[in-house]
Amino acid sequence: MLPPMDPLDYLLPIAIELAGVACVVHLWRRRERKHVALKIGWSVAVMLPLIGPLLYGAVYQALPAQAEVDRAPERSDYYP
Repeated sequence: MLPPMDPLDYLLPIAIELAGVACVVHLWRRRERKHVALKIGWSVAVMLPLIGPLLYGAVYQALPAQAEVDRAPERSDYYP
C-alpha cells in the first residue's frame, strides 16, 4: 500500500492541468482566422497528455491478490 500523499504534492499536476486548459482557451479565443481542424488538432495535442493518465486510471483494474495457499513459502535463511 502506498503512503498517503502530502496535499502539496497535488499542486504541480493541478497547475499543469490549468496551464493546459488556459492554452486551449487562448487558442480558441484568438481573433485570427485559422482552420478549425488546426485548432482541434492542437487542442487534442495539448489535452491528451493531461487527460491520458485520468483515462488510464479510469479503465485500469489491478490484478487480484494471490491466495495464501498459492504463495511460495517464506525462507528464513534467505535474508542475512
